[in-house]
Amino acid sequence: MEREALIKIASQLNENKVRWGIGASVLLHLYGIVKEPDDIDIIVEEEDAHKAHEIFLKLGEYNQLPYKAPFRTKHFLNYKVGNTMVDLMGDFKIETEDGIYSMIFDSAAIVGEEDYHGVIIPKTALEDWFVLYQLIPGREPKVKMIEDYLVKEGIKHRNLLERAMEQPLSEKVVNRIKSILK
Repeated sequence: MEREALIKIASQLNENKVRWGIGASVLLHLYGIVKEPDDIDIIVEEEDAHKAHEIFLKLGEYNQLPYKAPFRTKHFLNYKVGNTMVDLMGDFKIETEDGIYSMIFDSAAIVGEEDYHGVIIPKTALEDWFVLYQLIPGREPKVKMIEDYLVKEGIKHRNLLERAMEQPLSEKVVNRIKSILK
């Protein structure tokens, strides 16, 4: 990931009053869990998805991607800004055997801000990504890294894990959430 790309994106989203939050590997990077993120994943409020898309069209190149299971995200857009790939997600959903899980993106989902080289980056919660990564195939190493971090540093947003368990989740995922809530 190019630092300049994230700074440019954050500046434009903030300036245009888009409600957004950073997620996935950049979020893990901000917490010191991973050294270098591969790409940038941005969650936006569904109502801001079109505005964000217009901003990204000015920042970089839009890549039309085919629908890819297990994602059922309403606005799943991909861009190249500089040399960095960026995923923009509005109404982020994942289909599982137990139903469709939605990342609830509301005021509780933004848990802080990071001053990143002079620009503010709103942060989504590690607790949300602990659940999301369990639902995406091939993400077990990241699930384990987040789990280890949350066990060591403590759960800061218990409410997000509790509301996650109100959605369609397998018994395995629910039990893993309960195990770190003890």
